[in-house]
This record gives sequence, C-alpha cells and structure tokens, in this order.
Amino acid sequence: KGDRLFDPEQAMTFRGRVWLDEDNENLLKVRGYLAFLYRTQTWHRVIEN
Repeated sequence: KGDRLFDPEQAMTFRGRVWLDEDNENLLKVRGYLAFLYRTQTWHRVIEN
C-alpha cells in the first residue's frame, strides 16, 4: 500500500503521500502527516542535456 514515510533524520515514521504534480510531470510532491498537521515538499527532476 505504501502510505508510510520514514524520516531518517528524526528516526520517525509518518503517514504520507507521494504524487506527480498535475501541471508539471517534472515535479514530485511528498506530503507527510502528523495528526492533523502536514508538510509538503516539492522535489524537482534534474534534466540532463
């Protein structure tokens, strides 16, 4: 199912979600939940020439 994310810096596991941005497939969204709080990071794909 894959709904858990591990943060090695905090040594904690969170509920989470990972998806590609609807408007730009070069952006990966990563969201972690802790109770009713959440944090979203956007990861950018590196495109080599």
